[in-house]
Amino acid sequence: MKMNRMQLMSEGNVSKALFKLGIPMVVSMLVTAIYNVVDTYFVSGLGTQQSGAVSVAFPLSLIFSGIGLTFGVGAGSYISRLLGKKQAEDDF
Repeated sequence: MKMNRMQLMSEGNVSKALFKLGIPMVVSMLVTAIYNVVDTYFVSGLGTQQSGAVSVAFPLSLIFSGIGLTFGVGAGSYISRLLGKKQAEDDF
């Protein structure tokens, strides 16, 4: 039986919903971490200054990722409140 996302969030098992909806985020974080490790490995063959540049740029990418996660968490909270009120759309 295949449930759509609205049914999964409102009527489904919480553990299954968290697992199913959390998998893309975990995969994304793993790919990002692996990419940065491999990038640092290959750039380290160029020299210490180049490796240092990668080390400086990595926190900047984390800042942008954090900004994106801020909007994602805010949107998730907003959607959860609408689902809790049994309201699919907000009336502004």
